[in-house]
Amino acid sequence: MAFALVCAISFSACKKEEETKKPDPDPTEKTKFELITQAKGWELTQAICSPDYQLNDSSWCNFDLLSGGFFWDCEKDDVYKFLENKSFIREFGVDKCTGETGTNENMGVWAFLENEEHVRFYMTAYYDEDNAKYMERVGIIKELTETTLKLEVLIDETDEPAPTKGEVFPYKGTFILTFKVKN
Repeated sequence: MAFALVCAISFSACKKEEETKKPDPDPTEKTKFELITQAKGWELTQAICSPDYQLNDSSWCNFDLLSGGFFWDCEKDDVYKFLENKSFIREFGVDKCTGETGTNENMGVWAFLENEEHVRFYMTAYYDEDNAKYMERVGIIKELTETTLKLEVLIDETDEPAPTKGEVFPYKGTFILTFKVKN
């Protein structure tokens, strides 16, 4: 009788273990690396900030960075690409900004962090000569699918020195950037 009881308990324990096992990943499902490095690249479709952001001309960008003056019109049709070699580039759209030559700009390098839940950018296009370092930003991946990339980027520039005339005041807040895959 005791033997039968032990066998029954063992069998039910094995059955519970089988039920809680995670299924194997679908081999046809793309990895986050494959999704973010899509050859077509990403077009910025929405960029919002909280709180408002003060621009170089001392005006304020109220919430919507795309229409509020943070991005120049000539930047709005650009495509951003996360390359497999970990480079991050901006391909110029039809509407090129003054001084832009060629087809793209190397923006820096990128890497996944924390189980691919965050992405770090070292923005080599923005070199801080005073501190001898490149701008670094980390984005929390809020959504990453075959068609959408949404990042929450925490900005903290409060440790920056007091601005001189024409520079942006130190800012602390959040940017939410939404990209759609380029058609």
